[in-house]
Amino acid sequence: MTDTMAKLSDKPRQWRRHAVTVLVGLGGVLLAILIVATGPDVAPRPDASQAPAVETFRATPQPLTMTVTTHGTVVPKAESRLVAEVAGRIATVSPSMQSGGFFVAGDVLVKIETIDYETALDHASASQAAAASELADAHKAYKRLQELSETQSVSESRRDAAENRMNAASAALLAAEATSTRAKRDLERTLLTAPYDGRVRTESVDVGQFVNRGETLAVLYATDFAEVRLPIPDEELAYLPLTLAKPGPTPM
Repeated sequence: MTDTMAKLSDKPRQWRRHAVTVLVGLGGVLLAILIVATGPDVAPRPDASQAPAVETFRATPQPLTMTVTTHGTVVPKAESRLVAEVAGRIATVSPSMQSGGFFVAGDVLVKIETIDYETALDHASASQAAAASELADAHKAYKRLQELSETQSVSESRRDAAENRMNAASAALLAAEATSTRAKRDLERTLLTAPYDGRVRTESVDVGQFVNRGETLAVLYATDFAEVRLPIPDEELAYLPLTLAKPGPTPM
């Protein structure tokens, strides 16, 4: 009985504690509502811009030089071999006939002994003169026979023989003239001259050396023009003012 009375006496106390808790909670909510209702109005502010600061300017068109870097090898536009056109012994060699030596067009670089070719030319000239004399004599004989045939009887065989002699003399003269022309050309070829202004790349000739026809004596190259082949990457071709040729008609 005593326990029952104690439990009944504790219930009003618990109810009072719960009531106090609820009242405190309601008081807090009412206080919060009052603070919000009576507080100052807060205007929303936009977010500050975080754009980076840059310097700007107005673009104006102007000429611009585009640079393309490349490299190549300088090569001469003309390069040739100095070849002996006649055989013989070297008489003189120009001082410029050495590796790196300079020369101008028309300079005599190498001279071959001319005595044999001068003798051949004299012989050819004498043969030409003899052939010319023989032709003149044959022509006179043939003409004389033609004149005799008008006044007296002349055998046809004599006229044919005179005509054949004249034709043979004419052919001999042509052969002698060709021989004389060749002898003159061979004599001229004893002088090896420079074909253009240039330099000596390599040489293999000296005084007293015997050379054969067709033997290479030196390698020459011109100095008036040079070429440089410059490879350019495809991506840099746009920097060059290239003008492409229009395709022409296909050759038949």
